[in-house]
Amino acid sequence: MDIVNDFTIEEIMLIKSCNTRDKKSAIKMLKLYTDSEDSGMNETLHNTISKLHGVTEQEFIELLEYPDDPTNQPK
Repeated sequence: MDIVNDFTIEEIMLIKSCNTRDKKSAIKMLKLYTDSEDSGMNETLHNTISKLHGVTEQEFIELLEYPDDPTNQPK
């Protein structure tokens, strides 16, 4: 999985905001917000949930470990 090409930064931050290391729990939490009146947010949530269904538990952990600011990495 290529995190940067498979997930947007917004999707990664949504996943991280669930504050869980369990993919199924993250999906459940994201589904709670899919009735948002903000159509853009609904689209992002649905895309994120759909993509999460296709990742393994190991890939999910990699998403959680993705840096909050990928441009500010030690060299």
